[in-house]
Parts: sequence; structure tokens; C-alpha cells
Amino acid sequence: MVKIYNFFFLFLCLLGITSHAQKVSNVTFRQEQSTIIVSYDLETKTPCEISLFVSTDDGNTWQGPLKKVTGDAGNKIATGNHSIIWNVLEEFEELRGDKIKFQVKADVGNIETIVIGTQEWTVKNLDVSTYRNGDIIPELKDPKEWVNLKTGAWCYYNNDPKNGEIYGKLYNWYAVNDPRGLAPKGFHIPSDNEWSALITFLGGEDVAGGKMKSTGTSLWSSPNTNATNDSGFSGLPAGYRGFNGEFYNFSSYGYWWSSSICGTINAWGRGLFCNNGSAGRYNNYKNDSFTVRCLRDQVRAQEDDNEDTSIYKEADIEVKPDFPGGLEKFYKFISKNFQIPEEDGLKGKVFVTFVIETDGSLSDIKVLRDIGYDTGKEAIRVLKTCPRWIPGEVNGKKVRVLYSLPISIGSRE
Repeated sequence: MVKIYNFFFLFLCLLGITSHAQKVSNVTFRQEQSTIIVSYDLETKTPCEISLFVSTDDGNTWQGPLKKVTGDAGNKIATGNHSIIWNVLEEFEELRGDKIKFQVKADVGNIETIVIGTQEWTVKNLDVSTYRNGDIIPELKDPKEWVNLKTGAWCYYNNDPKNGEIYGKLYNWYAVNDPRGLAPKGFHIPSDNEWSALITFLGGEDVAGGKMKSTGTSLWSSPNTNATNDSGFSGLPAGYRGFNGEFYNFSSYGYWWSSSICGTINAWGRGLFCNNGSAGRYNNYKNDSFTVRCLRDQVRAQEDDNEDTSIYKEADIEVKPDFPGGLEKFYKFISKNFQIPEEDGLKGKVFVTFVIETDGSLSDIKVLRDIGYDTGKEAIRVLKTCPRWIPGEVNGKKVRVLYSLPISIGSRE
């Protein structure tokens, strides 16, 4: 029977449990044999969809939503005291370590939107601190950290959370473009062409801005020229944070990212202004930080029963799968979690293959060759606890990919 090794280390981590947003509080957990019971309080005006996530590296990466759960998880969870029961051994072969955390995520599922032409836009700026898979997006306050940043991050204007309550968060483009997904399920970050379609529908660049701006001068600086908000877009002047870490143009300008690149170091965005009614198109440094709006995904004619379930070879696909942070971080995960047998002079490689599924999970894990002493079984155990990968793609669609690699035992080669 498989055991949950070092499981009692979990009780050392109670203060490190995290929750999502402010709807969830008082999160605690306890072990009962092979299950973990996570308790939490929920305050919400409308029933939420509740999901449970687990981290084995102190919250740096998250796995989930966990599937083998019962109790108060899933749809239509109302205000009150709740508990989720997770059957660990039905989902993980084991759980070990002293850096385990849980995250309870509440999603009200009723994002406010407005239909403009043939598009359906979110009415408010994005205000999330995790990617769609649950991984945390770091908040960076120090301006020096922004200068050469090449990974996703967010901040509030002037690092003041009160600004976030009205304007949402400011994200760099690396967060916008992260394959783990910044937009909520069912939505995406609009491309440059999709922004252009909106502007064209509203009469073109010279006049569209006035129709997209919220009215009055309580938030916008005077004179807020030609602001009518006829479209219902309700654009706000959140300003931006430059690549140098400094903040600019609060109450005067509003800027939003697109998902489209412009050259090597820039990406496209749109801007609205207090002193005219235009909607500008600009290319900006990827480590600038702007607000984000989302578009609802178009319904696809092809149903799930026509989904491509083929397994592709890595060499045959356009976008290759990758571990969050790259293979170097993957091998650090292996090195940290692989239990090397206590045999003098043991050294060699374990060769493994596995399928990276469209959700980034690993399946069909096989050992082609090991060096004895149950090193193959240990490789399978560790890979079953591996955080989700970034899946491969063909023609813009996520596909299943067969992946093979060696795991070095003893001294690294």
C-alpha cells in the first residue's frame, strides 16, 4: 500500500495557507488517515464556484483544481462555514515535504460584460493575482525590479491597494502572454485586431475614445473631452507603470494591453485620454504595466467529441511543451524530491517517457531504463507529483505530446 510520507509536516504549515481574494477566510486543514479536510469561511452575495489547489513548493507553483474532492467544492456554494475533503491517494501517489500549502479559490462565475457590436467585453479591468491554473503572479513594488523584468508581474498604481479597488491591477505584458492564462475561463486577452474591430465599430480612432470613456470628472481629469460612454465600455484613467518602475498619467490617461507583439521588445496597446475623444494605438515596452480588459471566447462549432486526442511527437509540433520556468527549474524539482538510494558509488541515468496532456498534467509515465535499486519506481513517484507543464500547441490548439528525457542519479552530467 502506498503511504503518504512525511505527511505530518503539513501541520507545520498552517500559517502559510493561502486563499483567493477576500471572499474566503479562516482557512485551516487537518489530516484524517489518507484524506485532508480543508475548512474555510465564505462570504459572498451570490453563490460561488469553489476550487481547491495544492502547492508542494511553498506557494511558488500550484496544482489543481484538485479533482478527487467531496464536500463544499464545486458550483453554487453560498455564504457560511464549509469543508472540503480531499482523498490524497486517489490523486497523488504520495504527498511529502514541509512546504505544502492549500489555496481555496472562489469564483462568482458571473463576470459583468457588455456586448459591443459582435464582441462581448468585460466591463471592469482585470483584478486577479493568479494565473488560470492557480499559479501565483508576483506583486512587485520595488522599481528596480521592473527594469530588466522578463516574467509576469503586477502592481497597483503607486503600490496603493485602494487604487486597485477602482482601477484593477497593472500587469506587464509577460503576464498577459503567459501560457498559464491571465484571463478567466471562457475569456481571453484581446488581440490588436480585436481592438481594431472595436474601434472601427465605434466610428474610428478619432471618435471612438469618447464613446469608451466613463463620464464626468470625479475620476477623469478635466475636461474629459467628448466622454459619453455610449458603448458601455466604461474606460477609466488608471495611468501606467513604466519599464523604469515609475508611475505616470494617473487620472489623465487609460491604457490597455493587447495580446499582440510588435517587434522583439514591444507589444501593442490602446489608450484613452482626458483632453480628447480619440482612441490611440501604441506599441509599448513589454515590461511597462497597463490595465487589462478581456473578451469572451467565441463559441466553437466543433464539439468536444471532435477534439484532437492524438499524441504528437515533440519534433512535429509548432509550440513545444515546457515546464514553468524552463527545464532547469524542472530538474531542480526532480533533484529536490528524488530520494536517491543509499548505495555507495551509485551513479547513472533513468530514462523516462510521459505524455503531457492538454491541461499540462502528466500521464502514461514509463521507465525505459533505470540503474536498479528501485530508481525507476522513484522516478515515476516524483513525476506523478510534478506541477503542471505548459502544453504544446498545433495550429493554435493545445495538443497531447509525448516527451522523453533522462534523470541523472548521483553526480550531474
